[in-house]
Amino acid sequence: MQKNFENIVIEKIITGGVGLATLWDGKKILLKGDVVPGMTVNCYVKKKKKDYIEWGISSIISYPANIQPIKPICSHCVDPISPSAQPAHKVWCGGCKWQSISYENQLLIKEKMIEDSWRGVDQFSDARKWEVSGTSQPLHYRNKIEFSFWKYLIFWENQEFHERNIWFHKKGEFSKVLDVDQCFLVSEPMHQIFSYLKQKTKESNLPVYYQKTHRGFFRHLVLRQWVNTKQLMVNLVVADKFFTMSPEARDQRDSFKNELIQDKFLSENCTTFVVTYNNGLADIVQGQDTRQEILRWDGYIFEELHYHKFGALPEDGSEKTTARFRVSPFSFFQVNTLWAQQLFSRAMEFVGNVDGMVLDLYCWAGTIWLSLLANGIWDELIGVEIGEDAIVDAQYNAKINNLTNRSYFRAWKAEKIIFEDTHIQSRLPDMKLIVIDPPRDGLHKSVVDFLIQLKQNYAFKLLYISCNPQTMARDCDLLIKWGFKLKTLEAVDMFPQTHHVESLWLLY
Repeated sequence: MQKNFENIVIEKIITGGVGLATLWDGKKILLKGDVVPGMTVNCYVKKKKKDYIEWGISSIISYPANIQPIKPICSHCVDPISPSAQPAHKVWCGGCKWQSISYENQLLIKEKMIEDSWRGVDQFSDARKWEVSGTSQPLHYRNKIEFSFWKYLIFWENQEFHERNIWFHKKGEFSKVLDVDQCFLVSEPMHQIFSYLKQKTKESNLPVYYQKTHRGFFRHLVLRQWVNTKQLMVNLVVADKFFTMSPEARDQRDSFKNELIQDKFLSENCTTFVVTYNNGLADIVQGQDTRQEILRWDGYIFEELHYHKFGALPEDGSEKTTARFRVSPFSFFQVNTLWAQQLFSRAMEFVGNVDGMVLDLYCWAGTIWLSLLANGIWDELIGVEIGEDAIVDAQYNAKINNLTNRSYFRAWKAEKIIFEDTHIQSRLPDMKLIVIDPPRDGLHKSVVDFLIQLKQNYAFKLLYISCNPQTMARDCDLLIKWGFKLKTLEAVDMFPQTHHVESLWLLY
């Protein structure tokens, strides 16, 4: 089989933002990259599978007639207008796939993605007319960003670029990284902290962790900043096995830590600074043997959630603060705080007041549902989350909002705890709303079976929230076939410049 093909037309976008095309013999081609439906590309073979071929894009021939490319604001995105002017080691981050098309067209593409995913699902055609709700802030919206330190040699135009020390991993690549100057998805304060620490870690002369030898010091840098309180967290991830190499190495480590503690810029611009020690072999921020040291403040940042009528602006007077909560370094929260407030305001318009218990099977730090519990939307809350850090935060958040007696949290897998926890089992007759916001892989089969069994005996509402329309459609199709009825759909663009889109379904 030939290795390269020309003038391949992207038919549609599927799971993971992957483009789908078909060869003349019916073989499916999956194309990874900054693709949109109707785009014509040249491509090359990356992987051969039984039923399809995974390809990479070597060049873009043309965009569809209704989508004219624009120059992206970020220099790390591929510029379709003048790609030859971009140095290879600065391009193809992969985080922003669609900066080269207008935001209006991004929303239309996401609508089509959802429709393609749900085509054939029972009752989908009965849903009211809908569209993807866009945001007024398509840039600088992320409240969290993660960088990797990397030891690497780059060759470009006969020049050798030696070790650069803070990078993004290229999308879908383990060993390919990108030298980052700035990310336009985060706030300016986060960018300033990133730039400052990038330079400071270089000047420290402490070595970058090298994945091939598992030696070195700096591994990752994670920044989080809340929108409403402006509090900012720095989490510097290092490997402390390096310290055992020599007394000089330990002195160098201690000197660098003291500099961070005494640093005036960091003192004025970040709320808390945490060092995470991770000696695991996997290239991840948090492993089984990680431990933390707090250099500044108490290792948490606090946020408030503000709710108002969906689509309304804060200045219309409808906004209210419903709860204050803390989040630790490894607790999950939606990366787009402003639009998360809109998303859950809309969810509550769907659901209305709930006279009884609410069960949240993927509750994070309890933030969203505790805040609505405090606002009188329902009577009691049971929350389940696999991460222990998140549950510790959820219990603390219930305490500071005087909701401990009206809430119950457990750290365990949802597919197991719903059958094993006696308290949850005893309260099932009182459940009036079940909330599910699972990982991108969708619901575990045991959770689907649990919901179907529960439906046979009790009347309750089911609110399904997901950033993956394909797995959401798969799960809802099963639930509908077993007696659930589709009530309302809403799609919200929580992730501008990317292929991700958040959807809400209410089922009875």
